[in-house]
Amino acid sequence: MKKIYLAAAGLMVAAGIQAQVPTQSAVLVDSKRVDFLENNQRTATDTLGISDGTFAPNGDVTSYGSAGGGWIFGVNTVNVGSPTTGLRRCAQGYIWTGDAAVEEVLIWFTAKESVSADPSASVTVEVYRLVDGAATGGDLSTGGQSIMGPTTILGSKELLFDDCDTTFLAFNTVTFDSPVPVVDDFAVGVNFEGLYQSGDTLGILSDGVGDAEGLEYTFSSLRANNAWYSTSALYGGALDNHAAIFPVIDANYVGIESNNFFNGMKMDIYPNPAVNNAQIAFALENNDDVTVQVFDITGKTIYTETLGSLSAGIHNIQLDTEDLASGNYYVSIKNSKNRLTKKLVITK
Repeated sequence: MKKIYLAAAGLMVAAGIQAQVPTQSAVLVDSKRVDFLENNQRTATDTLGISDGTFAPNGDVTSYGSAGGGWIFGVNTVNVGSPTTGLRRCAQGYIWTGDAAVEEVLIWFTAKESVSADPSASVTVEVYRLVDGAATGGDLSTGGQSIMGPTTILGSKELLFDDCDTTFLAFNTVTFDSPVPVVDDFAVGVNFEGLYQSGDTLGILSDGVGDAEGLEYTFSSLRANNAWYSTSALYGGALDNHAAIFPVIDANYVGIESNNFFNGMKMDIYPNPAVNNAQIAFALENNDDVTVQVFDITGKTIYTETLGSLSAGIHNIQLDTEDLASGNYYVSIKNSKNRLTKKLVITK
């Protein structure tokens, strides 16, 4: 299923930056309902989700372009190459408490256009602290309000433009040189500044309007002043959705023996690497409904088990990996609202 139409979403900015940022409107370039894909290889739940609600809960995966050129979640400017216009960064926030480390970031890009043919053109994938008062949200036409937002960059990794795969729902896997420690709330995002210099464009997929349920956890940073705003606020509340940027938690954190829960869950996978079978041990902080999913590197679901309502405490699942090829896979434990995802390595 495919829909192409214009979204009436004018860019609303505070008076202090209005002269620096061109007024734009969003264009919903493409919307696909994931469970209608050919051969039914993916369903509406074939995503890793975010902290306060599951990504694409209704199955809508969308591409938002800018009427002035570029993408809403990506390189976005009326004058590509200008040093002062457009959106510098896009980030997705995750709300939790405790110690963890981000091992990888998985990104779904939507499209790209190479102007420079520069093999060194790149973006930077970043992990940030989230701090109260670091961003602006709400109604920007009246000045907006102070909200939680990204601040300190905790870790980063360059991703070459040529390596960005825009195949629909293909994971772009970015592995940090060492896991990036995070304490409490954090965000993962993409810095597009290098592409403004080269003139190339690149965008990130999102879910449907309204899927964020009013939670301003998707952020955009303006090149005009390097300030962070909720993406929803920049578009007058018309883009209340999430960017397809997902963290993978390092295996050494939030394990069964940990004192901390990540969004009400913790998990161990062993052996890891695995050959013919693996055990998934997970613990729930509270009674909750649970689903276990395993994804391959392309984003395709290869295993799903709906466990239903489970009590707080430790639970175990045996996963048969005998028929899986060598490579990296992602195990996702989903409760009623959130997900915890870790990597499983298969060796033969």
